[in-house]
Amino acid sequence: DERAMAHSPSELLLLLDESAGRGRIAADEHQLLARSLELSGLTAADAMTPRRDIVALPAESTAADVAAEAHRPGRTRVIVHEGDLDHVRGFVHAKDVIRLYMHTWPTTQAGSMARPVMFTHEHHGLEDLLLEMRTERQHIALVIDEHGLVLGLVTLEDVLEELIGDFDDESARRLGECEQL
Repeated sequence: DERAMAHSPSELLLLLDESAGRGRIAADEHQLLARSLELSGLTAADAMTPRRDIVALPAESTAADVAAEAHRPGRTRVIVHEGDLDHVRGFVHAKDVIRLYMHTWPTTQAGSMARPVMFTHEHHGLEDLLLEMRTERQHIALVIDEHGLVLGLVTLEDVLEELIGDFDDESARRLGECEQL
């Protein structure tokens, strides 16, 4: 029976450790495989940026306000809300602002540019969330509790860092070097 031969993630981790200890797999391969097995035990809450650290603007903010936030290193998406984070309208991507004529930035409201944002429950498995984000082509998801209140935000980058470890985001370096023409 196939199920009798199946191993749990913890058993597979032991086999990986043993293989690495005997030199049968390289250290970097061991680390990636171990992280992928550990991903199955993590939830959205484990990888999220907490609510207090979410960068967000009111819907009546302007495209110029979004551009100012997006200019900071590592920020390409800004959450847009109606009064507070529990009433999110969506998010604005920096490229949406760049596509506008600059003279319209002061009069274009962030709320009119907001794209739909994905929501996920705090206990949602990170492995499943990764698949859903890829399927729905979403790079961010707001993490909510059982009452629908926003607890935090998880990005595709956050999930990938849980899988492969920290990595440099090349756009974070480049955005800081840009200057207005």
